[in-house]
Amino acid sequence: MRFLTYLFLMVFSIGMLGVLAGVGTVVYAISYYGQDLPDYSQLKEYQPPVLTRLYAGDGRLMAEYAKEKRVFMPPKTKISTFIRVSISSPSPAPLSATLRMAAAPRVLQRSRSRSPKISC
Repeated sequence: MRFLTYLFLMVFSIGMLGVLAGVGTVVYAISYYGQDLPDYSQLKEYQPPVLTRLYAGDGRLMAEYAKEKRVFMPPKTKISTFIRVSISSPSPAPLSATLRMAAAPRVLQRSRSRSPKISC
């Protein structure tokens, strides 16, 4: 009986040491990688670079100018599109495809409208 008590104490002690090592690793990782992170007030006022579009007189897109090709979408649009896509699909789509569709519905619409017309 005494042997089982010592065995239990040894397993418990090793388990607690493992938990302490895990917590220490997490704290170290947060402090190490958190040094380069910006202050939260900078993130609150972040303005991402968006592209500039140049349209012709008849409404056609002539050119796009930008360092990074981003299209601004308000968060509510993303959420409503995600919900609409999730509800409208008859079978559950893979999560990656659903997120991709929710993140860029305007890009998808634009690419569909520019698809080449195939005539036989």
